[in-house]
Amino acid sequence: MLMGRIAGRSLKRAEHVAREILADVVERELPPGTPLPPEAVMLKEYEVSRGTFREALRILEVHGLITIKPGPSGGPRIAAVTAREFARTATFYYRAMGATFGDLVQTRLVVEPMMARLAARNCTAADATGFEDNLAMAKVAAPKESLRLAFEFHEMIGRICGNQVLAMFDRSMGEIFDMYSLNSLPERENELHLRAHGNIARAIIDGDQDRAEASMRKHLEGIVRDFEQRNGDIVDQVVDWL
Repeated sequence: MLMGRIAGRSLKRAEHVAREILADVVERELPPGTPLPPEAVMLKEYEVSRGTFREALRILEVHGLITIKPGPSGGPRIAAVTAREFARTATFYYRAMGATFGDLVQTRLVVEPMMARLAARNCTAADATGFEDNLAMAKVAAPKESLRLAFEFHEMIGRICGNQVLAMFDRSMGEIFDMYSLNSLPERENELHLRAHGNIARAIIDGDQDRAEASMRKHLEGIVRDFEQRNGDIVDQVVDWL
């Protein structure tokens, strides 16, 4: 692993240490909430000064990889890697590059059909049962619960597709819309979503990759149209840093 140089750029010592700490956390499979060892122990392990070590911790904290609580019982702890934290970081760059909400919804139109195709290749009997349970609950759910189940349906596809990068990227886009309170599922559209989800699920369960991709693309095209109709005033608005 090229720890000391990334794309021709020499790393600062603190960046190097931050990468080493992250690599150790992943290798040891430490779960969220696990406290890092005492500072004195880590200074010795990574052979750095206190200032460099604390700068490394700040780097990890800024990226949402650890949390640091003050006080005798505080200190650095491993944070959960969440789509929401990924989304917050992404919006910083979206804002800097001038990306719009329209760009985000068009990106979903590219990403999710690919995820559905991969899910059709990987779907197991247990996954099929999960889809069936989700659809059964959605048919009788109240509007707010229907929206939650719709999100769950798409997250299931992300999990089953087997590509963590696609799944995290897609979930992060959903988190951005959620943080802006732009996620909604009008009651009149609920039946259409249920029908679309049923078609997608059947294609995935059948292992029909082409049909799964096409069904998801058709579904997303409808979502994009609905979003543009309901939120026409912000389609061209630049995504702000959250």
